[in-house]
Amino acid sequence: MTILEKIEKQYVNFTKKEKQIALYILQHPNEIKTSTITDLAIKIGTSPALITHFCKKIGNISFMDLKLEISSIREKKGVVQSNLVADHISQFYYHVIEGTKKELTVELVDAVLSKIKQARRIYIFGVGSSGLSALELQQRLMRMGMNSTCVTDSHMMLINSSIIMKEDLVIGISVSGETIDIIKALRLAKNRGVSIVGLTSFSESELAKLSDIYLLGYNSTFVNTERFVNSQFALMYVIDILSMKLLEDDRYQYTMLQTTETILSRSDNDF
Repeated sequence: MTILEKIEKQYVNFTKKEKQIALYILQHPNEIKTSTITDLAIKIGTSPALITHFCKKIGNISFMDLKLEISSIREKKGVVQSNLVADHISQFYYHVIEGTKKELTVELVDAVLSKIKQARRIYIFGVGSSGLSALELQQRLMRMGMNSTCVTDSHMMLINSSIIMKEDLVIGISVSGETIDIIKALRLAKNRGVSIVGLTSFSESELAKLSDIYLLGYNSTFVNTERFVNSQFALMYVIDILSMKLLEDDRYQYTMLQTTETILSRSDNDF
């Protein structure tokens, strides 16, 4: 694990100021190689002492050690020469997808698919932008013939978690993995002996700890926070993988085609 990967892994446990330092390092690794601790502190708006403390926290190293470790990492992030916005967004997505692929294994994906297929009913929890991802997953599962419910309201999450059965499955979606409403509902569901699958960006998050299995999507803020790009992109990539794998089963493929045909027929009749 490189020093940058260690920072990404520990990110969720950092303080607000430490997260500010972490993001700057992750987004500007080449700049760190030639920067002094004083210059870096000025750019981030913090103190050399706090940067020194941060280095100790991530691996008991000095700032010079941090620079050396970053310098030893093989360059992965290419510089986009084009001025086209489309090219910059494409490069941004490429980094997010590559970061996500590193965290996924065939065994993990298959384990999640097994739980989805075996569940009597699937509850998908998400709020805000993650609620939109939850709704997308729910619609896909429903179109494949699975009994799935998307819950984006905090009160309804608690209500559903209190009546859920052991044969059911809860999928919690949260980029941070620390969304309070989702964590409360998942704790209640876990107390009832229900299996939990987490979709998040942080292995050290509370969501990941509560989950029987979790899949990680790379946190897009590690690439850039200055662009208004979909923060759910990595988790939607994971959802796409799950969907495509499920459609390898003829039963789900057949049902999905039936629902597609029904929708298209309804659209034709509207004209």
